[in-house]
Amino acid sequence: MRPIQKYSSIFIQESVSNSSYNGMWISANKRLSKGLTVSGSLTVSKSIDNNSVGSVGANNPQIQDFHNIAAERAVSDFDARRRFVMSGVYLLPFKAEQGFLKRLVEGWSVAPILNMQTGSPFSPIVPLSTTLAPGATPAPGVIYNSGSLEQYDRPDYVTGQPLTVPNPSPSQWINPKAFVRHNLGFGSAGRNILTSPGFQDVDFSIAKNTAIKERFSLQFRAEATNALNLVNLSNPGTNANTASWNVAPWLVERSSASRRVTSFARATFTSS
Repeated sequence: MRPIQKYSSIFIQESVSNSSYNGMWISANKRLSKGLTVSGSLTVSKSIDNNSVGSVGANNPQIQDFHNIAAERAVSDFDARRRFVMSGVYLLPFKAEQGFLKRLVEGWSVAPILNMQTGSPFSPIVPLSTTLAPGATPAPGVIYNSGSLEQYDRPDYVTGQPLTVPNPSPSQWINPKAFVRHNLGFGSAGRNILTSPGFQDVDFSIAKNTAIKERFSLQFRAEATNALNLVNLSNPGTNANTASWNVAPWLVERSSASRRVTSFARATFTSS
């Protein structure tokens, strides 16, 4: 039931959201020596707000119950609790005396990049499609609009139930017993109480630089994204009204979904 029944929809935009971010960033670098240079960084952080742009179930930042904005305070949609990045370049110490063999074995280098990140928060949702007429009795099994004018609300959380199954997998990630659908009013499940699978990726490149003459050189380079062919999962389905709402499908959208190898050659001329 809408608070003002004579109006179909009322949208209000106010500057009432707030956010906070706390983080620690650690970086270490090894400058080039003996043909090796390495750099790495670790970020440990936490972002909290009561609204994130692009929230699940909405194209605009909107709140489920505008009478209770405090209930929306949770970790941000884009919160990444830990992120580790490490990269390096190693100039291979192959040597030869002269001639063709020297050009063949010298000038090789390898460069790996490691990227690891914890998953992002998301919310379970329940789609809403029916409006309860004033004075009418809710029908069993029908999920009514709660009054927020949103397309989605959150379900009820079953106290004591774990959010995920003991060994999450692509076929079963969220514990289906942790949430129940309600047919009227707002759900008790908090915003962004679930966390998606993490992300890990290893890229690798190998390069060969060959000096042909004093002002002319050639470079050959091959790069492999997701060199180890690691599988990263997207968010589990969040819609508590469908059979697949607790399944984490194989990730196909990201560039690291499968190994990809590219190679190219470049000629460099230096003018006098």
